[in-house]
Amino acid sequence: MKNYQLLGLVSVAVSSALFAQQASASACSDLINNPDVNWRESSLQTDQEIVQCLASSLGKPVGFGENTTGGYDPNGSSHLVVIKKNADKSVEQQILDAISSEEYNWIVFDKKDFAKDTEVAMYRLDCGEADVLANLDNATEAQCMDHTKWCDAHGVSSDSCDATFFNEKLNDKSLPIRNQVIHSNTTIDGRGANAYFYFNGFQIGSDSKGKSTYQAQNVIVTNNRFVGAGHTEDHELDPDMIRSTGESHDIWIHQNTFEHTGDSAFDVKVGAYDITVSFNKLIDVKRAALHGSSDSRPINAQIKTTIHDNLFVTRDEYYNAKEFDTGRRVPLMRFGQSHMFNNVFYGYRKDILSVRDGGRIEFQNNAFMNSYAAAATKKGDDIEYWTETLLRDFREGGLEITGTYVWNSDSNCKLDTAAGKGDLTASHGTTPDMLSAYGSASKSSINSNMMEAGQDLVDYVAATAGKGGLTPYVSSYSKGKSAILAEVPATCTSSDASATGSTSSDNGSSDTGSNDDSSDTGSTDSGNSDSGSGTTTPSGDNLALSANADGSSKASSKTGYSNAIDGDTSTYWSPSGTTGRISVKNLNTTVNTVKVVELAGSEGTVTSWVLKNHDTGDVLASGSSLSDAISFDAVTVKKLSLYIEAASSTPKIAEFEVYNQ
Repeated sequence: MKNYQLLGLVSVAVSSALFAQQASASACSDLINNPDVNWRESSLQTDQEIVQCLASSLGKPVGFGENTTGGYDPNGSSHLVVIKKNADKSVEQQILDAISSEEYNWIVFDKKDFAKDTEVAMYRLDCGEADVLANLDNATEAQCMDHTKWCDAHGVSSDSCDATFFNEKLNDKSLPIRNQVIHSNTTIDGRGANAYFYFNGFQIGSDSKGKSTYQAQNVIVTNNRFVGAGHTEDHELDPDMIRSTGESHDIWIHQNTFEHTGDSAFDVKVGAYDITVSFNKLIDVKRAALHGSSDSRPINAQIKTTIHDNLFVTRDEYYNAKEFDTGRRVPLMRFGQSHMFNNVFYGYRKDILSVRDGGRIEFQNNAFMNSYAAAATKKGDDIEYWTETLLRDFREGGLEITGTYVWNSDSNCKLDTAAGKGDLTASHGTTPDMLSAYGSASKSSINSNMMEAGQDLVDYVAATAGKGGLTPYVSSYSKGKSAILAEVPATCTSSDASATGSTSSDNGSSDTGSNDDSSDTGSTDSGNSDSGSGTTTPSGDNLALSANADGSSKASSKTGYSNAIDGDTSTYWSPSGTTGRISVKNLNTTVNTVKVVELAGSEGTVTSWVLKNHDTGDVLASGSSLSDAISFDAVTVKKLSLYIEAASSTPKIAEFEVYNQ
């Protein structure tokens, strides 16, 4: 065969391979980003193809956890596990089965089944146990599975329901409820779905009395939301969100959201090591990350973590709360070591970390800010005070602080650079250069993407941290720094939890039965009401009924966001305190009028509010009463947000109606 014929055949082969590669990349992008394409509905047909897509789009960890691949086996043995409702087994049992194997399992949630915000509660696996039901005053199994039913049956108010059920009745170490163990070669990936874990999460590996009883390796937990049942410390069931223990290693905890809990977003115990914690968002988490649980366990000297580009938020309402005025454990380090860089802290006033027993922390290019509004609630709190107290708890070991500053800010995380900054630079003891211990790929990625502490860092982390955040630099699917900085959210303090849209409420307790869509917001009811506040009824259709909702917080599982857009004025959303945000999203249309209806009997509770175009942060209207419809210049929006800035008691928003009249 002539040379030119051989060259032609080679050219055709190369072109065909390139075309196939491009087609596969396009199919992967569509599978990851399109909520209408379920996990087994793309041109990627085999488990290996789909899991390879999930792994490549997620990217690779940098730092000590750099070798983690989770449920992806490059040698071809990857398994895709799709968690479904209406299956023979409950959602919780399906998850337990999948995490209890050492096969390469990449776990996802069916996009259609979990399009709505759905509570997953692993404690339900023990609701058939007699002692659990006895502690719940001889409850039925159905009441245990759905704590709101238990509260209704026992006359417990919605405001007290979660605390009574989880933090009183189940606060008993003799009960069998424990964090379930994630075994080796597992990924739990929450992308594309709106499941969230309530009350407790998982442990990676296991231990007993300071010794490993199961050593897990190669585990990823990503794009999940973990919601606690309140700020109870030292709960007897130890309901951590993620606990790495038992000398487990090669772990990546990435782009999750943790909120409203007293203990542990991501604790590290009993010598677990080679862990990367990146791009997570913590909202009102009291004590975040214990590293080593005892002064008498030198096994914890092998703890090694990289903690980078995470967003730690204590909202203004908790800034001066006595329960938050303690060491915050970000981290509390005993014996081991952690490299912390490019993290952002909002609303932390003192003692965020502690170094003991020869622990070492390299604290590099991190940013702190506290709002003027929060600082005003505590006499003497200013840049000088924070500079003195934030990083002072060094006892033994090493703490090297460089490129780290604290600023005043507004409540939307905009630094007041004109007012100056506090330089937190300090050097205590001896701390190794931890970057030098990483592989070449990690070093290159970190050196190329490390940012100086400042507004760009705050904005980048706010846009990328947590479930639903934009894809950061650890993935080749990232838009890049400039594009990300062009899509910064209006505030860094929001606990938005969904990348896919819907956050309508479903407590998920009947997952083995029918799929009840009765709370879907697609009702054709106009939503006009004669009860509650708001005397003027705008003309036209209530556009909120065909949209979705989210917010800053909710008082309990019975006061969810979707209650404010369901056309029913007997249900309502409440924040966890007297301030908060409720948003209507996925509007994608022009609007000019809003009507906010407070629950009948609670009219006038809200005494200060601001209505914003959430897309741009522009203020559309503000006031001190919600007694009438709110009109403003017509604007095209995706998302509209009501910020409640003051109230005489906990607000109860029955409806957030949106019109274009």
